[in-house]
Amino acid sequence: MAHTRNSRSKNIGVIGNTGSGKTTLMKSMCQHIPHHERLITVEDVREVSRHVAALRYAIDQIASGLPLSLRLIRNTHGVLMTGGRGGHQTPGEFRRTQTWIGGTRPGT
Repeated sequence: MAHTRNSRSKNIGVIGNTGSGKTTLMKSMCQHIPHHERLITVEDVREVSRHVAALRYAIDQIASGLPLSLRLIRNTHGVLMTGGRGGHQTPGEFRRTQTWIGGTRPGT
């Protein structure tokens, strides 16, 4: 079940479990927001924070002289995945199996 909170017609929070219809509700609500109004959407603060930390890590590494390399990509991915969704798998490692988008094999 998704819940909303409206305070003085300025702030709206949409909170709910996975599959509760948050995105559908937000899309519907956005149709009624005037184009001149400011809109910020935060899906998952912890996940966004990990992306920021990984980006800062990469920038710091490059600034200290580490070239753009597979090592940098692996280490940055490790920072991104630490403590987050999928972090129990193999952070900092390249996938060794094929990923199919939209099915379990080509053509499905």
